[in-house]
Amino acid sequence: MAAAPKLTTASMTIASTMNTPPVSYVVATNDSGVYAHPAVRSPETYSLTVSPGSDSQGVAYLVEPSIVCQSSTAAFTTQGQTITRDFGFVKGTDSWYQVIGGNVMAESIGAPAVQSYIPTTCTVPNGCTPYVLRKNATGTTNSSGYAVVGKAVNGSTAGQVITANTGGDLSKLSEENNNVVGALKRVGFQENYDYFANKLYSMGTTPTSDFSSTARQDLQKPDPSTQTPVNAGRLAYYADGDTTINTAWTGANQVAANQSIVIFVHGNLTIKNQITVANGGFLAFIVSGNITIDPSLGTATSTSETPLVEGVYIADGTFTVDTKGVGVGDDKFIGAGTFVGWSGVNLLRDYRTITNSTKPVELFVSRPDFAINAPTTMKKPLYTWQEAAP
Repeated sequence: MAAAPKLTTASMTIASTMNTPPVSYVVATNDSGVYAHPAVRSPETYSLTVSPGSDSQGVAYLVEPSIVCQSSTAAFTTQGQTITRDFGFVKGTDSWYQVIGGNVMAESIGAPAVQSYIPTTCTVPNGCTPYVLRKNATGTTNSSGYAVVGKAVNGSTAGQVITANTGGDLSKLSEENNNVVGALKRVGFQENYDYFANKLYSMGTTPTSDFSSTARQDLQKPDPSTQTPVNAGRLAYYADGDTTINTAWTGANQVAANQSIVIFVHGNLTIKNQITVANGGFLAFIVSGNITIDPSLGTATSTSETPLVEGVYIADGTFTVDTKGVGVGDDKFIGAGTFVGWSGVNLLRDYRTITNSTKPVELFVSRPDFAINAPTTMKKPLYTWQEAAP
């Protein structure tokens, strides 16, 4: 331990598991980083639960040991025994997300709007690209995109962009070092469920559902060549109620190159399996409620950049990439296309291992072909540009 970092603020709970009444002991590490308790009940078997705490700068260690040299139990059979158990810990880093070949936008003002902490351990020698916005797969110049935040109004400040937990450092924003942050003040309307349903698709006030309540429990991909909406004039499908995708839309069941599918969901959408859209195809889900990526949908391969969900996803509520929960490591989510939560975007995943040091746990990849393949109905100008004084 002479040259190693020492956990001098850590504690351990030693809890009996064999005899009654149960007993437990709580011990703290000494200046050498060693847990020790002079006497315990014997014979007995104990479970050891460690709480590593933080270093002198307040940086927390991961709760689960990265190294358990013997085991996390200790069994005493006679008097006079001494048992040693060794544990190793690593400092935790925040989970983070990354965007390849596209933009990121949040309309917040006066507060952090775009926030992804790139850890200092994310370096090129570590096989990591230390930026929020990366160039596309072919390294095209000017493909790393921009960050857009809300414009300052009425004396407030514009939304902030934060790429390091030391504050508003933009050095890790863009792979091309442009570090340009745009400010946008949207006027008049949101491109939300009502906008698309009423102004573009004329869905009507009481559209007929194309899917039964049973079908919405595991929504199957509609085939535009054989299955048209109940009211074909509206040019889109309508699901009246909460909808879940349990069966993968992949392989022969993917959205093909010659298919264009738009589905309105009057409720919430939960995605539990993969959705693939071939080049030349188009898919959009426009949802009045929330869109949630289920915690089970992910890949255990942290180096993967193969999309799990492709398409355009717009929620009036929140867009959430959900987590398995506290103390459970999450799998990586990779989305390709456009993902919008008008009420907020919640990226909740966390490897909860040292993998956070070099790999994003959420990755979003641009699909420029969706802009080309979008239905003509959706290709309407959404912004009015006006000259302003410099």
